[in-house]
Amino acid sequence: MRQTDTVDELRPQLREKLENDGSRHCIGVEYQADAFGSPDPSWKGDPPWSMQDTAAQWIRSAHLALWLARPTTLSFNIVIDAVKNGSEWVTRETTSYTETYALPEHRHERHTLEDFATARTLFNVFLCVSQGGPVHTAALVNMKALGDQTWEFRFLLMWLVLECLFGPETPQETTFRFSQRMAFFLEKEGSKAREVYARIKKSYEWRSRIVHGFRLSNLKGGESNPLLVELEELVRRSLVAILENESLTKTFDGGRREEYLDSLAFRQAGKNVGIT
Repeated sequence: MRQTDTVDELRPQLREKLENDGSRHCIGVEYQADAFGSPDPSWKGDPPWSMQDTAAQWIRSAHLALWLARPTTLSFNIVIDAVKNGSEWVTRETTSYTETYALPEHRHERHTLEDFATARTLFNVFLCVSQGGPVHTAALVNMKALGDQTWEFRFLLMWLVLECLFGPETPQETTFRFSQRMAFFLEKEGSKAREVYARIKKSYEWRSRIVHGFRLSNLKGGESNPLLVELEELVRRSLVAILENESLTKTFDGGRREEYLDSLAFRQAGKNVGIT
């Protein structure tokens, strides 16, 4: 623990950085710890996490929840750990964080009070999902994708998010089953499900082209961005639908994901909805 009269060597650098970046807001997490680096007693994973690791994870989760509520330019590039000595805050550590980048269509969007309420709900549910489960893994990949400005990599990472959530465990008819699962999950009405199915299948074809090293010569400049916008919207809709429903969250987070997703086709069959 630093003494009260210790000079905060990091503060001048930190103040300069914040002023240069034009930062006006922060996401704050308060926690109690015996010392800097104290292990988090609630953490059950391996390797062990410190209390500040958990606090940083909460900040990242809040950022994800805000993006799910509404994509905007909101981002940050530094995490600050400080301790309060009397009435003064003393900076203990600063850590760089990868910024996220909004697509051109979302750069003028702003969060509303309703968005913050939605984000709070999503955040609280997300904190309860299991580490290493499909929902948690999908969320981590999602944030990785938002930090990449390269169209091909961002597109592939967003597809990896969907595959974490909807990918079948067996390889048979992968494209068909994947597209069908997502279409029936996102849409209850037959005509809308068929439309979503066709869009997902087309997007998957571009995903496969990138994965297998094919040239994207047939993809004109004006077509690439709409494909990415549509894909990110599918990702948001999927994660929000899962996190807004406690039963669905448990299904995807537990061992019943495959059973549930395969059952969607049978439910639609009873309504005479077919996808080929």
